[in-house]
Amino acid sequence: MNTLNFYDVFVYICKGTDPSLRNRRLQKCARHYAGLYGDEINCYTEKYGNYGKPYFSENRGVHYSISHSGDYWMCAFHKEPIGFDIQEHKAIDFINIAKHWYHPQEYETVLEKGANQFYDIWCAKESYLKYIGMGLRQPMKDFSVIEENKLKNRILDTELVNISRKPGYSLCICAEKIINIYFLVYF
Repeated sequence: MNTLNFYDVFVYICKGTDPSLRNRRLQKCARHYAGLYGDEINCYTEKYGNYGKPYFSENRGVHYSISHSGDYWMCAFHKEPIGFDIQEHKAIDFINIAKHWYHPQEYETVLEKGANQFYDIWCAKESYLKYIGMGLRQPMKDFSVIEENKLKNRILDTELVNISRKPGYSLCICAEKIINIYFLVYF
């Protein structure tokens, strides 16, 4: 691994989505992430913002976003606020979902490009909503992550990084600035 940068993102990948393992996984990943920057702490206290966004009360420059889908639980860490989403591609009625939830521009793109684009858009939107701490409380139709029939790489003052890492899944990270993304497998 190169010298760490303040704007590096670390994504921890865990097989399985058992909810009873969430807190233990989060603590283990947080300790590892903090240790990369020379910070040693045994336990973080998790709290929730006004709209349910989790954060550590101690903060110490450790921001995170959790997502799980299909076979994976993942957690992305950054020194500043972050949003992250993963979605397994499933056989669903994505056209009607896009018609109901997506901005008209996004809906047209899904009609043209199909299911993979549907999931890429969903991940981009959800990662942005997690980044701003609103979750699905802000209507998804109110903003678009599409420009000229392609996914944007910025929305307002934030970067959107769509990742094609594993076939059958879409991933997206949203943060003010992203230099490198490191994936670490944790079991």
